[in-house]
Amino acid sequence: MSSNVVLKSVVIGTAFKAGRSIVLGSAIETQVWKRTEEIAKQAAEGLKDALEKDPNPLPENTAELVMRESKHPSDNDKRVHYTAVAKDSNGKYITTVHVPIEK
Repeated sequence: MSSNVVLKSVVIGTAFKAGRSIVLGSAIETQVWKRTEEIAKQAAEGLKDALEKDPNPLPENTAELVMRESKHPSDNDKRVHYTAVAKDSNGKYITTVHVPIEK
């Protein structure tokens, strides 16, 4: 089981959602695992496109979205999706979101 506490991440780009610029990142370390920057970047390769196509809004004060888990289905969400952590402009955790991959 993954932890929602991302300790370190790497910036992978910027997405535009509802007229706002959102910094995109990919976790390289959480409380329970580590991965290299290269693997983190590869794992997040479709995140920008998926986020911009997803009709669901992010929390209003989201400034950064850090992918914690690469695309997968889960027991609670059968859609193939990325699991990401929304953070505010101060880097404070807001919530965990699923970003579905459009088929």
